[in-house]
Amino acid sequence: MHIPIPKSSGLEDKLLWKHSTSGEYRVNKAYSLIQQDGLSAMGHHRDLPHWVWKLLWKIDLPYKILSFICKILHRTLPMFEILNKRGVRNTNLCTLCNEEEESIDHLFLHSPFARAVWHGSNLEVRTSELVHSSVDYWLSASIMHNINRGQDRMFFLQSLCTILWMIWNHRHKVLHQGKLPNPMEVILTAQSLVCRYQEAFQNKQSQHPRPNHSPRMFISPGWQVIIKGAAWRNRKTKRSGWAYEVKATDGSVLLKAGESNGRKSAYQSTQEALIEAICKTKELGFSKMLILCNSKMLTQVCSKRRRPAWHEQTFISDLDQLNLQGVSVSFLFVPKEIIADVLYMAHITTVFPVHFCRFGLT
Repeated sequence: MHIPIPKSSGLEDKLLWKHSTSGEYRVNKAYSLIQQDGLSAMGHHRDLPHWVWKLLWKIDLPYKILSFICKILHRTLPMFEILNKRGVRNTNLCTLCNEEEESIDHLFLHSPFARAVWHGSNLEVRTSELVHSSVDYWLSASIMHNINRGQDRMFFLQSLCTILWMIWNHRHKVLHQGKLPNPMEVILTAQSLVCRYQEAFQNKQSQHPRPNHSPRMFISPGWQVIIKGAAWRNRKTKRSGWAYEVKATDGSVLLKAGESNGRKSAYQSTQEALIEAICKTKELGFSKMLILCNSKMLTQVCSKRRRPAWHEQTFISDLDQLNLQGVSVSFLFVPKEIIADVLYMAHITTVFPVHFCRFGLT
């Protein structure tokens, strides 16, 4: 692990735990890491992309239904098959058909009750094509293929998840209340709920409209120079490097520099590039600087919209010391196209080892 070293003496050495943003040991975080290791060893959802879980929460449904869908993807619902493996003795037969062993795939996809529900729904789901599929992989594939394809696709996902939810609720009513299985009741109730959920989320969006992200004009409050800084990590060489460019407000280039940075992360290299650029610019006699950076996290920390994590405290400490010396720095997040030339210079430093070099000035 590469630990950032401050250029000033205002930060004391201390022990840090890399798994938390504050650097302090957290019992709940350690327990979460142990659980993740255990699930990986058991092979649960090992083939599901990690971003499926992020896409799931974009579906316009109540959290109780989305949490239920998470349990399906994790295969952790208390089915008879799972309960028997855990030592809780129950009948193995499916509650809704009394023909085969109840499993998560059988209940939601392969049972006669589930096939009747999907056939009667307006989703055109053909369970005959899913004989060899598991419900978690089928569900994750549906989320990946439909999440960002308009309102029709959102309606499909809402209906799909709500029908799964209603099958589970109907199973409980049959098991605990002695109700007779009725696929049509599940279909009609799910359709009614989807209409209510759509209306509720549309009203919520109308009451809380999204802010307008139109471009804003920034008026310079006396900036003397503009600094563009960036870092690059080369996947082939597994090395990182940084570069920066200092321009006067009239557009003339004052300084260009870059350096290879070993195997450090691109985020840490960006911090080193900006501190080095600020120090060199200060030596040229400038004290008011505007930093253009494509790192949103770093911009948030420097603008005090977020508390710095332990690996950012060295950078903040150096900035505080420079501020005490009369240096005023403002940060602005920009897309990578704005600093493309600096990114290219940083890329060069990852291909050829460069200690420190000033590139040709125009």
